[in-house]
Amino acid sequence: MLITTRRLFAVLLLPMFLVLFVATLTVFRVNATLLEADFYTDTFERLGVYEFLYADALPFAIEESGVDLAALPLGLDLTPDGVAGYVARVLPPEWLAENLGGAIAQAVPYLTGETDSFEITLRLDDRVEAADVVVRDLLRDARIHAYLLDEVVRPRLDESKETLFAGLPFNPGLTTDQILDGVKDVVPEEWLKQRIEDVLDQVVPYAVGKTDSFAVHIPLQERADVGLGVVAVWLNLSLEGGGAYDYLLEEQIAPVVRANLGSAVALPYGVEVTDAEILDAMSQVLPPDWVQERVTDAIAAFGPYLTGRTDSFVLSIPLQDRAVLAADVLVDAVDAKLEAVYTALPICTLEQLGDVVSSLSLTELPECRPAPISYAALKSIVNLNVVDELAAAIVDQLPDAIEVTERSLLDAFGDAPGGVSVDVVRGYLRDGYTFTDGDLVGLFENFDAGDTDFAARLDEYRGYLRDGITFDDSSLAAELGDNIELFDDVRGWVDLGRSLLFLLIVLLGFIALIVGFLGGRRWGTRLAWAGVPVLISGALIGGIFSAASGPLRAFSDDPIRDLDVTPVLIDKLLDVRDDLVASFVDPIATQGLVTAALGFVMIVAGSFWASRRRVTFAPATAAPTSPLAAEHAGAAGRAVDEAAEEPPAEEPPEASPEEPAGVEETPHEEAEAKDASEEQEEEGPAKPSAGA
Repeated sequence: MLITTRRLFAVLLLPMFLVLFVATLTVFRVNATLLEADFYTDTFERLGVYEFLYADALPFAIEESGVDLAALPLGLDLTPDGVAGYVARVLPPEWLAENLGGAIAQAVPYLTGETDSFEITLRLDDRVEAADVVVRDLLRDARIHAYLLDEVVRPRLDESKETLFAGLPFNPGLTTDQILDGVKDVVPEEWLKQRIEDVLDQVVPYAVGKTDSFAVHIPLQERADVGLGVVAVWLNLSLEGGGAYDYLLEEQIAPVVRANLGSAVALPYGVEVTDAEILDAMSQVLPPDWVQERVTDAIAAFGPYLTGRTDSFVLSIPLQDRAVLAADVLVDAVDAKLEAVYTALPICTLEQLGDVVSSLSLTELPECRPAPISYAALKSIVNLNVVDELAAAIVDQLPDAIEVTERSLLDAFGDAPGGVSVDVVRGYLRDGYTFTDGDLVGLFENFDAGDTDFAARLDEYRGYLRDGITFDDSSLAAELGDNIELFDDVRGWVDLGRSLLFLLIVLLGFIALIVGFLGGRRWGTRLAWAGVPVLISGALIGGIFSAASGPLRAFSDDPIRDLDVTPVLIDKLLDVRDDLVASFVDPIATQGLVTAALGFVMIVAGSFWASRRRVTFAPATAAPTSPLAAEHAGAAGRAVDEAAEEPPAEEPPEASPEEPAGVEETPHEEAEAKDASEEQEEEGPAKPSAGA
C-alpha cells in the first residue's frame, strides 16, 4: 500500500479519536465527581453550605414566607434571625453535616452498584432533648401568662360572663377585669411556667424512650387556698350588687323564718306581721360588715372541706341578734297597726263605758273605744309592750343560729361544671391532679371513637425517637415494589460501566497505535504519528475548555443576578457556579493540556528516534567510482537501515552463474530502490557517510 494512502486513513481516524477522547474525559470526570460520595460532602464543606443555610438562607426564607412573627401566639418576640438561631440549636450545622454526609456515604455506593445494601439511620433522641432546652428558653422569655389571660380568657369572659355565674346561688356582679385579677392571683405566671417545665420533665424522657411511662403531677391545694381568698373578695365585692347579701337573706334566713313563723305572726287585737314584713325588717339589719363576717366564716368553714383537709363542715350563722334588731325595726309599724285598730273602734256609749273599761285586756279587742282613753293610755292600762310582743312572737320562735352543712351547701351549688362531682373536685384539690400516659391514650381514643390503635402508633412514634428513623435497601425495595428489579439492573449496569472504564483508555491507545502504524514505516516515525492525534485532541480540548471557563461564568452571571432573591443568596449561587466550573470544566481543560503535552513528547521522541537510527545504520563504504555503483551503494545503505526495523524479505533466488553480476537489476532490487525513493521523499536526502 502506498504511504500516501496509509497516511490518508491515519488522518481520517483523527476525528474518531477526538470524539472518543472528549467522551472519555467527560465520563471519567463524572465518575470522579457525581459518582463519588466525597464529591458531595467536600463540595458542601468547601462552599460552607451548612453555615450559609442558617446564617442567610433560612432567615431569608422566613421573610419571604410572609409569616408575621409578631402575630405568633404566647407573646413570643421572634425575628427571622432569632428563629434561625433556635433551629440551629436544635439541628446544628455539624449535626446536619454528619448525618447528611453519612447518608450520602451510604446511598452513593449503593446507587452505583459498588455495594448491595445500605442503611441510613437518623437519630432524633438527642435532637428532641435539644428542642426541649430551646422550648424552655422560649417559655421563659415568652409572655405566655399575659397571652393566655388577654387573648384566651378575656374574650371567653366577655362572651359568657353573664351566664358564667347564672347557676350560682349568688350573683357576684363582677367585671371582667375583677375576674382576671382573681385568676392572676390563683394562677401566677411563675407557677404556670413551673408547671409547664414539670410537664416537659416528664414527657420528654417518655417521648425519647428513656422511660416507659410518665405522670405529670400538678399540686392544687395551695392554689385552692388562694382561690378561696379570691372568692371571699369576690363575695365581698358582690355586696354592692346584692349577691352574698341576697343569698344569706333569701337562701338561708328566709326559709328558717317561714319554717318557724309561718306566713304571718299574730299579735294582740288581731294584728299580724307577715313574713315579707319580717324579712324586710331583717334586710335592714344585715349591714355589710356583718355579711362580710359571715362570708369570712363561710370560707373558714368551707375551705378546709373543699381542699380535702376535713371531710365535713358546719357553718353557723347567728340569727337571734338579727331577729332582735328586726323586731326593733318592726316596733313602730306594729305600734301603728295596733293604734289604727284601736282608734278605728266606735266610741263607747255611757252604758258601754263601764263594762269596756273594766274588761280591757291584751287578749281581746274591746267592742268600742272609751273616748277618755287614748291608745297610749290603753297600752298602759293593758300593759301592752310592743317590743315584748314582737320578741315573743318572732324572736322567741326563731333558732339562735342557722347551721349550714356541706350537704346543704352542695345541694345548693350542685355538681361542678361538666358533671364532675364535688367529691372528685375535692380529691383533685387535696391530692393534686395527675396526668399519665394512660390518660393521654384515653384522651385521644375518646376524641376519636374510631381510633383504637393510638397506643400502638404512640409506641411506634416513641420507637422512632428512641432508636432513630432507619431507611435501608429493604425499605427501598418495599417502596419500589415490582420496579426494584429494574432498579437493580440499572445499578448493575452502572457498576459494570465503571469497572470497564479502562477500556476507553485502551481504545484510545489502540486508535493511536493504528494511526502510528498507518502513518509511519519505522518505530520512530510510528511513535511520532501516534502522538499526532494525542497532541491535536489534547490541544483542542484543553484550549476549548480553558477558553470556555470564562464565557460560561459570564453567560450565567446575568440569569443568576436577575433572580429576585437576597443579594447574599445570589453571591452564594455565584460561588456554586464557580465551584461547578472548577469541578468539571477546569479539570477537563487541564487533562486536555496534559494530554497535548504527552502527544508533543511522543512526536519529538519519535522524530529523534527516527533520526538517530538513520545515522546509526548509515553504511561507511568507499565512495563509488561510477554513478551505477553510487546508486547501488545508496540503496544498500537504506536496505541495511530498514533491516534493523522490518522483518527481512524473502531472498530472491540466486542468480545463475551464467548471469553477469551487477549488470542487470533484479525485480527485488527495483522494489528496494522504489521504497528507498519514497523514504527519501519522507525523510529527505540521506546524509553522506563519513567515508563519502
